[in-house]
Amino acid sequence: MWSVAVEKTYSSPSSKHDNSIHAHQLLSLWHERQKDHLWAIGFLMEIKGSSYRKPGAIMLFNDLGQHFGLLSGGCIEQHLCRAAVRAIADQKSVIVSYNLDENEDEDNWQAAIGCGGSVTVLIAPLSAENNYLELESCYSTLLQNKFCELSLDAKNGESAGSLRAVQTVKKHNLSEISGFANYDKSQEILSVKFLPAPSILICGAGVDAIPLANIATELGWKVILNETRSQYQKSGRFPLSTQTESLDYNKLDTLPQWESVHCIIIMHHHLALDAKALTAALTSNAQYIGVLGPTNRMQKLLAITQLKAEDFGERLHGPCGLALGGDSPSSVALSIISHCHAVLTHAKMKTLPL
Repeated sequence: MWSVAVEKTYSSPSSKHDNSIHAHQLLSLWHERQKDHLWAIGFLMEIKGSSYRKPGAIMLFNDLGQHFGLLSGGCIEQHLCRAAVRAIADQKSVIVSYNLDENEDEDNWQAAIGCGGSVTVLIAPLSAENNYLELESCYSTLLQNKFCELSLDAKNGESAGSLRAVQTVKKHNLSEISGFANYDKSQEILSVKFLPAPSILICGAGVDAIPLANIATELGWKVILNETRSQYQKSGRFPLSTQTESLDYNKLDTLPQWESVHCIIIMHHHLALDAKALTAALTSNAQYIGVLGPTNRMQKLLAITQLKAEDFGERLHGPCGLALGGDSPSSVALSIISHCHAVLTHAKMKTLPL
C-alpha cells in the first residue's frame, strides 16, 4: 500500500461525519464519542405521502443538545433535538409525528415539512441498561462489510432499561445501498436494516481519478485505488481515507474487499493495463464495471482480452457515465458516480450517447 496525504479536510473522522446522513458514518461518530455524553437515537419509522428521507434513516442526539444526521431536509431537526434532550433526561422513549396536511398554519412548526407528507419518529435513549440497543454490535458488523437487521421495541414512554433490541447478521446483497425500516404496529416492533458503506474500486490514479475519489468520499463511499505505475504513486493527491494499493491485476482478488466491491472503474488511459483490469473485473461481484473512453476503445479492450460484453451480463458500461454535459475531470467524475448510483439503486437514467 502506498501512502497518501490529506488533500481536503479529511484528517479528523469526527469532523468528516458531523453532517453525514449514512448509518455507517453516524455509528462511527457515536462509537468515537460514546463515553463523552449521554445519547439518544432517532429512527424514521413511517412516512405517508412525500418525505425527504425514507424509513430506516437515523439521527443521533446527545445531552448537550447536539444532533447529527438528518431525518428531514432540516425542517424538523430542531424540534426533534428538544424532544431527544427530554428523552435523555427522562430516560424514556418518545414517538413524535409531524403532519403538514393536518395543519394549515404556516407559522406552526408542524407546517415546516416542506415535502407535504407526514413522518413518525421514534427517539430512544441509549444506555448500558439496554445495551445501547446493540449499536456497538451493528457498528462492528458494518466494519466487516456485512449488513444486519435490528429489531427493537417501539413504544412511547418506555423506560430506557426496558427497551430491548435484537441484532441479526445477514449476508450483504450488493444490489442494495440504502437501509430501510418496517414498523409492525400490532407488535410495536421496529425492524431496521443497516448496510455497510458502498465501495468503489478505481483502477488508475491519473488526474481524473482525483475528483472521482473525492466525490465518492463525500458520498460516504469506501474508496479503493489500485495503481501499479510508480509515477502516479504520489502523496497528497487523494483523500486520506482512500485505501491505496499497487497490486498486479492477477492478484487483485486478494483484496479483503474484493467480494464486496460495488463498482469498478477502469481508467488508466493505457490499453494494456485497462485490459488486465477488465479481465480481473470479470471475476468480481461488482454490479457496475465502467471503462473510461469511447465505444471503439471498449471494443479494442474486448478484443485484447478475448472477452465479450455479454460475459459481464449487464454489468459492463463502456463508455461509463451519464450524459450530464461537460468534459472537465470533475464533470466526468460526476457523470460516472451518478451512473454508478443509478445502477445500484435501480433508478431510471439516460446513458451517454454511443
